[in-house]
Amino acid sequence: VGYHLSITYQTVAFNLDAPYSLDVESFRGAFADASPHEDLTAELVELLVAKTKLYRGEFLQGFHISDASEFEEWLLLEREHLNQQAIRACTVLAKHYVQSGDTDAGLVVTKRLLELEPWYEVAYHLQMLLLMQSGQRAAALMQYETCQKLLADEFDAVPSAEMTAHYERLKAG
Repeated sequence: VGYHLSITYQTVAFNLDAPYSLDVESFRGAFADASPHEDLTAELVELLVAKTKLYRGEFLQGFHISDASEFEEWLLLEREHLNQQAIRACTVLAKHYVQSGDTDAGLVVTKRLLELEPWYEVAYHLQMLLLMQSGQRAAALMQYETCQKLLADEFDAVPSAEMTAHYERLKAG
């Protein structure tokens, strides 16, 4: 650790001149080319899967510095930014899996999305579509109902018209 930090009476900084590897740096760089509106190459899917595994939770979880409001503000923004990147990457992957019909991989990713953001309607919708594709009609219906209840209880809101239309078509058979 000694040569990785540059410490003065005023500052503590990471020494970028020392050899290092940072998972957060690798994670950030992975998503620049991933757009939810285009087909992903197999290589980009592989990269996104590998890089999303790097996101294991809140940045510097449990780390705090007393009387350092500027640091705490930066830390909060950094945590939110990285969480949003993870959600975006998982959403891109889940949409890809819906389009490609890879329901097993898609269900894993949507489960992860719901762990990252339990109120993310898009994740419920994608999971519902994947369950429909895999022939799990009852589970797909239940996914909608779970989302509907959560949105009503937490936000006094309802699922999107598109999600509701998928639910109604599925319910009607």
